[in-house]
Amino acid sequence: MLNAGTGLVKKWITPGSLTLPDVVIYATWISVWGRWLILLLGVFLIAYRPGFWYSKDLEYLALPVLLLAVNCLVHYRLLAKRPVTQRWLLFLSLMDVALITAGLIIGAGFPSFIFLAYYPALAMFAVIFSSLWLSLGWTTMVVLATPWCA
Repeated sequence: MLNAGTGLVKKWITPGSLTLPDVVIYATWISVWGRWLILLLGVFLIAYRPGFWYSKDLEYLALPVLLLAVNCLVHYRLLAKRPVTQRWLLFLSLMDVALITAGLIIGAGFPSFIFLAYYPALAMFAVIFSSLWLSLGWTTMVVLATPWCA
């Protein structure tokens, strides 16, 4: 009974195409390369414009290192042909939201423009998990989690 209920919930929140292993792997490749681009852009901005970030907040340097470590792990799993499931994609999205929220907590809150990173993070989640209800629930969770960051 519990397995049948779990299967129904999984079918309800997951689009039909994302249940195929090849589609999950393709979505993970896109997600990983998107994060590499974001990481390179962040490193470029820190190196090119040292005044762009607050040098007194060295915690900002830990955030790209965490993103690098997790992205390397997922990229390694893809290259080694190890199984990549929807849980990895959910974990990557959770990591994005957690890092953006940590950036808001470390910085000055919403006036620091870090909150703008929520838009591509939520858009990537909506593209990968194209279920309307799951995307709405994820966005609601992010909205409810961010007021205490300011």
